[in-house]
Amino acid sequence: MRRRKWLFRFAAMIFGLTAAFILSEIALRVAGIGFPSFYAPDEYCGSRLRHSTSGVWITEGHGYVSINSHGFRGPQFSLAKPSDVVRIAVLGDSMIEAMQVDHQHTFTAQLQQRLQKAISSESRVEVINCGVAGYGTAQELLMLRHYVISLQPDLILLSFFPHNDIRNNSFKLAQEPPVPYFNLNDSGELELDESFRQSAAWLAASTAYEQFKASLTNRCRILQVLKQAKLITSSRGNHMLVRSVDDQLQAMVDEAPYAYQPTSDEDQLAAIDITGRLLREFAKECRTHGIPCVIFSSSSPVQVFPDPDKHHALARRNQIDDWLYSEKLAVQLCGEYASCFFPLTTRMQQELKNSRTYFHGFANVGLGVGHWNENGHATAARLVADHLMEQRLLSPLRELQ
Repeated sequence: MRRRKWLFRFAAMIFGLTAAFILSEIALRVAGIGFPSFYAPDEYCGSRLRHSTSGVWITEGHGYVSINSHGFRGPQFSLAKPSDVVRIAVLGDSMIEAMQVDHQHTFTAQLQQRLQKAISSESRVEVINCGVAGYGTAQELLMLRHYVISLQPDLILLSFFPHNDIRNNSFKLAQEPPVPYFNLNDSGELELDESFRQSAAWLAASTAYEQFKASLTNRCRILQVLKQAKLITSSRGNHMLVRSVDDQLQAMVDEAPYAYQPTSDEDQLAAIDITGRLLREFAKECRTHGIPCVIFSSSSPVQVFPDPDKHHALARRNQIDDWLYSEKLAVQLCGEYASCFFPLTTRMQQELKNSRTYFHGFANVGLGVGHWNENGHATAARLVADHLMEQRLLSPLRELQ
């Protein structure tokens, strides 16, 4: 009798825990709360988006994210380009990846929509989001070579974000070993450093156990919440939530002064030199394959902050004469390929004259900081689409010339 009673209580406890687990999982999904692992190790680029993964991003903004089977954010597409498709590949970092907003509000989705409406032909426009958080120009060049050229794009766009990209292209400045870098050899030519493949961090992340753990976590919202709670407890992952907007703007200037004014620091100058060589190599690679290329600047929050008083005060405090210095630097770095460069940040700053709106920021981190919000993506897509149409860079338009 006691045994039956004990078994009944045990079964009731298991049933209760199971029911609580299922109800909690359902509640988290209904509430749109989740922290999936969207990234996986990659032998060429160091990391890439984890293919066939979906979930909700709420750390900054709120976006439902779906990664297709090819490892790109967005809907599924065929690797072999259909004859009636005008395919555009957009490379960049987290600004292009755009986890903070739903797919339909991203730069790439809105660019596709605008170009499709503008082209009066039977062609179908397909814009592929090849952005990955944390990428610098070096990883974008490798992404181009190993994953993008084979997609047979008719046009390639590269988002250049000087604030992060210059630092990310230098091991001395970034200090992130599990990614590839380019250095200069004795002949002054770019030489790829793939030593990240031997780093303990990359090897550990590449094990079957870690991949299984990530796959399991991605299927369970409760495990995701527990993982996020651990990160917050260890003071990693909540830094944006505890700083004021003013502090975050100042931190951006402190993190990358070379993006806003000339520098004499040797390591920063070396990183700028490498970045210029990588930009030119990127454009050269596109030209070698006969693919038009457009390099455009992605704005940083301090460059397009809509409050003129705060903007001027920040400039005075840091002795910054020109917030668009990075675009002038980008033109120099592109060298013989300067005609490929489109000054998007300048155009976005001009937009503020008519409407003092926020292009960056979200309610849960502060307006005016962080990544592009829906308005930022929409404005950038409109300006880039207008530029592509004016320059007749899409194949249906080139055929009309």
